[in-house]
Amino acid sequence: MPDIHIYTVSNDRYFSAGLHALLRHGETLPHNKIALHELPFEKETFEAHTLPELKNSACDFLILDCSCGFINYYGACSALYAALEQGTLEARIILMYENSLCLTNPDMYNHFITLDKNACVEDILLAISPRQTVQDEFDAEEEEATSRQYLTGRELIVINEIYSGAQPYEIAKKLKLRLKTINCYKNRAMKKICSKRTLDAYA
Repeated sequence: MPDIHIYTVSNDRYFSAGLHALLRHGETLPHNKIALHELPFEKETFEAHTLPELKNSACDFLILDCSCGFINYYGACSALYAALEQGTLEARIILMYENSLCLTNPDMYNHFITLDKNACVEDILLAISPRQTVQDEFDAEEEEATSRQYLTGRELIVINEIYSGAQPYEIAKKLKLRLKTINCYKNRAMKKICSKRTLDAYA
């Protein structure tokens, strides 16, 4: 019996097959412990009460292929983000992107796991593998403390202003901070957003 159920949404008919092939090469988690399911590439997938796999917690991970350009158009991320905020969704969401990923609400980066579509199998397994030992958890907590990838409150404010069209000098004046400080927040936020490192937003 599979231990992990992963649902994929993509208009690339090779996406799920390619992902499965990658996982077969993983040594951390045997591929027969993972069940991959494909969901329809349709707007209705994300409308209320039309995705029972998410509602009844049968889905452990939902992987959205953001390289197709449909995510913002269908509002899928907004719907999933709202469900996470309301506590009606327990599945972990992985956004796989190509080159870059730009969400309308920067706070979404703190709720989703982001992963480059060309990621190696180790990164994919890191995103979906449960930690096996207490030592693993301790090591992960230490890494989180020294290399936190979440956006801070100030970084969120600055990046929101930038996405709204404000220039760094305008933000500096509004927040009464030095331009150098604003640029520092901006650069740190963009580095986190564009990072190819797997972010476990639920740790």
